[in-house]
Amino acid sequence: MPLAAKITVTKDSDQTVVSTVQSGEDGRYRLTLAPGAYTLHADNLTGNLLPRGTTVPVRIDQGQFQTVELKFDSGIRGMQTGG
Repeated sequence: MPLAAKITVTKDSDQTVVSTVQSGEDGRYRLTLAPGAYTLHADNLTGNLLPRGTTVPVRIDQGQFQTVELKFDSGIRGMQTGG
């Protein structure tokens, strides 16, 4: 299920924040980045700890587009039953 989020992009070489963008309600976002190595991190917009956003490394090459899917962890785990 899509989730609106704040996406923070840091440059791997010096950990500086190079961009912050908010996705739409449908979870989609678009960024323009120079070639290089980055880390994208998603934060939910609810102000709550959960769902917790993932962090994804990405490498951007000259003239290339990347599709990056950021996921959220709800903290809910399946129950196990003994038998």
